[in-house]
Amino acid sequence: MLSLLRDHVSDAAAPFIFVILFLVIVGAALWLTPRLAKWLDKKEAGHKGYYDGMERLTDLPNIGPKLAENLEKAGIKTPDRLRELGVEEVFLRIRAQADAAACLHQLEALAGAAEGVHKRLLSPERKAELKA
Repeated sequence: MLSLLRDHVSDAAAPFIFVILFLVIVGAALWLTPRLAKWLDKKEAGHKGYYDGMERLTDLPNIGPKLAENLEKAGIKTPDRLRELGVEEVFLRIRAQADAAACLHQLEALAGAAEGVHKRLLSPERKAELKA
């Protein structure tokens, strides 16, 4: 960087300009860092706790009364338990204990519920994983 300055200013002034630029950059970083950290904390806090307050299965997207009933028959009583066991395990439990005819639509609904989105918003890759 010093060589870039020397092309445009005198040899005597270049080191001073370099030091001033360095101090400005370091000062800006020191000023910006705590503010950026605070902003990121606020942003993260907005996403934190999506499931907080969701104590019933029907509070989750895609979970209607019928699927909630199947989940409860399979021993899944809370959204936390659904995420804890994993979508595939829960689906297998539903097929074994509640509804032997459970289909891919219910599996996609469970995956969407675990991610907090409607099943139509699942990525094509995730849908392919579920079909496999």
